[in-house]
Amino acid sequence: MPTEPEFFDLKYLNDLRDLFDDEFGDFAEKHLEDATRVLSEIEDAITKEDFEIIKRHAHRLKSSWRQFGALELGSLYRDFEFWGRESNPADIKANIGALRTEKTKACEQLRTYC
Repeated sequence: MPTEPEFFDLKYLNDLRDLFDDEFGDFAEKHLEDATRVLSEIEDAITKEDFEIIKRHAHRLKSSWRQFGALELGSLYRDFEFWGRESNPADIKANIGALRTEKTKACEQLRTYC
């Protein structure tokens, strides 16, 4: 049995594992690849101060991480969605390091869980 990840609500993970059965690992890996790519696009958008892209991508990742049960990470993406909507570069730039760190930890734990 995989190690219980501290960043995830296991109810969500177990529900997805039950739903996807043998395909759960592939589903999770596709999510991780997408999450990495989209965060990179958010970082590019921060450089360009493209708040619409930040808002849209943060909304997408907020929902997908919550689907996996990474509720705190989902909440951090919710903040980025709000800051993008408000065109708030100061809060975005001040918190991008924390977002990267939390996302990296969540990815590592999800890979271990799979």
